[in-house]
Amino acid sequence: LLGDRFREMLHGSNGGGEEDLGDLDALRGVSKFPVRIKCALLPWMTLREAIRACEEGRRSPERITTTEEEEETR
Repeated sequence: LLGDRFREMLHGSNGGGEEDLGDLDALRGVSKFPVRIKCALLPWMTLREAIRACEEGRRSPERITTTEEEEETR
């Protein structure tokens, strides 16, 4: 998915590849500022949760968590 590839780009875990992500390439420099990664990912996480809520028939999304927060709770 595009969102996953974008997250990998920001975390620098895309295997060093310079995959073209279109307009999202403009945010490639965010990976140099770890405190900004969460800010860049928030819209993606919100969209993902809204889609999940819609698929499950819920009226509103649950609490939005970042990937880092999800990994901490496991």
